Amino acid sequence: MLHLLQGQILALLAAMVRLRRYPRSMPTHGEKTKPVQIIGCSCQFPQNVHLQAMTLPDTFSRRKRATQNKYDPLVYDILPNPLRNQVIQIFDEVIDLASQDRSRIYTQLNKFMRKEIGTTMLSQEPYPPSEFYRWFCHEQLSDFHLDAVEAICRLILELEARHRRSSRYEILQKIEELNARFLEASVGYQFEAGRLLQIDSKFEHKEVVVPALGFLAAKKYEAAEHEFLDAFDAFREGDYETTLVEACKSLESVIKVIGSEKGWGLDPNWPLKKLVGAVFDNDLIPSYMQTEFAGLKTILESGVGTVRNKSAGHGAGEKKREVPRHIAAFQLHQTAAAILLLIGAADA
Repeated sequence: MLHLLQGQILALLAAMVRLRRYPRSMPTHGEKTKPVQIIGCSCQFPQNVHLQAMTLPDTFSRRKRATQNKYDPLVYDILPNPLRNQVIQIFDEVIDLASQDRSRIYTQLNKFMRKEIGTTMLSQEPYPPSEFYRWFCHEQLSDFHLDAVEAICRLILELEARHRRSSRYEILQKIEELNARFLEASVGYQFEAGRLLQIDSKFEHKEVVVPALGFLAAKKYEAAEHEFLDAFDAFREGDYETTLVEACKSLESVIKVIGSEKGWGLDPNWPLKKLVGAVFDNDLIPSYMQTEFAGLKTILESGVGTVRNKSAGHGAGEKKREVPRHIAAFQLHQTAAAILLLIGAADA
């Protein structure tokens, strides 16, 4: 199934190349074009645009796999060949849809990856796209392959930002498709908010994490978004203690923004428990519902904050502290759920 996913990504990229719905706007002879900055983190995820879960074509083989692999766990150390091929196909389709020169785009991508890896050539292929194809599809999986996927997604965002409005939605859909291909292959990574994130559960990611990131995309929550994404980066790197700390900081930041907007007079140095107390004292949760939601206050006060304090918030002492992966995953999900609740209530 993983090999099939790689092939689908390449096929999607190829299909985008064949898409000719709009006239090409290639530069005229002698006209200089501004290079697309694909990796320098200059790309901004479009505000007010949130990726949606894409439904892949309804085919016999897909229905059969869904029945056979309904309870497949996510994997993180396998990038099947079909999925690798699908990634390249999606990328090629975007390049064509955006009327860009494929060789020039791949030259920039190759230069970035060579420097990151510390090599002069990714492969022995002389043509830039082929140099990348050979390395990406045939070399043993490493974190550099995931770097390349993230770089490709960022490049897609750069091309989307530069292209004519009539095709921008179609370009963004390619990232949605890439995310869908990863989930179908049960490979536990998704591109959200400009980063490749490692996810722990398909359901929680789709129903809780993605909507929370949508709320955090607002400019006023920039600090909270950064902290929440740092928690995911730490989770991907196996630094579960930092995951707990950053997740709790993001929730604190959300409450401080809401309190500032509503004039609650919060002290910036208050711990999470006092911040949650202010949420209820100021009737963000309506007073007539607070009796029924008394348990909710306990969850908010003692959930995210307590996990952080007991597992990561203070010095470890003489014995090195080990935070289990499942605790870190739980922290990410309950933080996302709390953010959804609080911002939803503030905006109601």
